[in-house]
Amino acid sequence: MIPSLCGMARYHHKAFTRLVGERLKKLREAANFDIEDIVAMTGFHRNTIASIEKGGNTDLSRLYAYLSALRIYPKKFFDFPIELKPLYALPATRKEKNRLTFRTKSLIDKGFFDTPRSTREVCEHLKSRHPEAANLRPAIVSIILKRHYDEGRLERHGPKNRYLYQRKKD
Repeated sequence: MIPSLCGMARYHHKAFTRLVGERLKKLREAANFDIEDIVAMTGFHRNTIASIEKGGNTDLSRLYAYLSALRIYPKKFFDFPIELKPLYALPATRKEKNRLTFRTKSLIDKGFFDTPRSTREVCEHLKSRHPEAANLRPAIVSIILKRHYDEGRLERHGPKNRYLYQRKKD
């Protein structure tokens, strides 16, 4: 189960923010600035600057202001090795929806929708080409097709709940 994002408002990756703070402090010292110089250039309180340098959690706007005071581009600042790993694994249902979105877009690009297709036809086509999609539910495919429609890739024809999808003509 994945925690809600609302509960993540107070998330703090302490090892990362500590590393960022240490790097900022070293760069500040290498530029021969003291904390008061950064305070003067950013308008932030001294405690805010000290907190950032000690690894306190901060927002991107403050980090940008600090880097701007040092005249260092964020891209250059963050050019150091870090472990990139999501907090949680992508759930299987999300992976499958991702895969289906990619596959249906591929069908659009390859001309499958040059003639109108029903959701059932799309499901049958995907099942015939991808054995792992044997339990594919039409409701999920319908949602993905509607998203392609909303994004302007497909047109819909027919009565409600019995749509035929066709590639949108340029």
